[in-house]
Amino acid sequence: MAKYPYLNPNTAINITPSNTVALSQPMVLYVGGAGNVKVQPAVGGSAVVFNNLDAGSYIPLKVNMVYVTSTTSSSIIGLY
Repeated sequence: MAKYPYLNPNTAINITPSNTVALSQPMVLYVGGAGNVKVQPAVGGSAVVFNNLDAGSYIPLKVNMVYVTSTTSSSIIGLY
């Protein structure tokens, strides 16, 4: 995570995308498999899709939901 030195997580969990179940708390994401990830920012606003992510990417935005719709990436891990 040298690319994002301000991320200092204590815990990591596997994320199962869902259109109805929010994450237990806001977290940033590590994306193990290439593709797209649709998320809901933790501070509100509209859902956004991060397109064409490379395997091994981080989404350094705190999110409270990862949607199954429009998410094609695999091996998503939540860090908090």
